[in-house]
Amino acid sequence: MTRSVRRARFLVEEAGTAILEFALIVPLLLVLVWGIIEAGRAFYTLNILTNALREGARRGAVMQLAVSNQGVVSMSASQRDSIKLVVRTAFQPLGPALTNAQIVDNMVVNNNQIQVTANYPYAPIAPVTNWTFTLTRSVTFRYERAP
Repeated sequence: MTRSVRRARFLVEEAGTAILEFALIVPLLLVLVWGIIEAGRAFYTLNILTNALREGARRGAVMQLAVSNQGVVSMSASQRDSIKLVVRTAFQPLGPALTNAQIVDNMVVNNNQIQVTANYPYAPIAPVTNWTFTLTRSVTFRYERAP
């Protein structure tokens, strides 16, 4: 067999190259697709957390709150629980639900503003590691019944 015939046979026999290329590209493609899915899920969770806090702040902004002689607005524990309930009800994530402990309790700020803040532990669904990070959002509304 001459050298040119062996070379021609080597160039013609490409039976396994497609499978080899596929095996090399699939892990990269899966990591890319999984990352896009995870980023979308994180942004979705962040968006609905912000919307839920907005609903809670809106609820607090129109409540009848106690005002002291110095013009300081104060909120009772039942009113705080009512706002927390609105936030927890409006927040429907793809992961675990929000608890009262994750909603920060300083809801009345000076300058007649209602501020509602939450810290949500976001856990990715990626099976690589068991790690979480905290999504923190805060919404401030003007108190509508200010003196």
